[in-house]
Amino acid sequence: MHGKSGCFASQNLRFRNVKTQTVLFNRIIFTKIKRFTVFSFSKKQ
Repeated sequence: MHGKSGCFASQNLRFRNVKTQTVLFNRIIFTKIKRFTVFSFSKKQ
């Protein structure tokens, strides 16, 4: 039982790590897209 719970805890930790990584990744992509749209919009005018 103890070994199983330890394995589950490590899996949970890994899942949480992936979750934070995807959030950071999405934020970076969103900022780049925002910057690009603002740049292209200002270029048109």
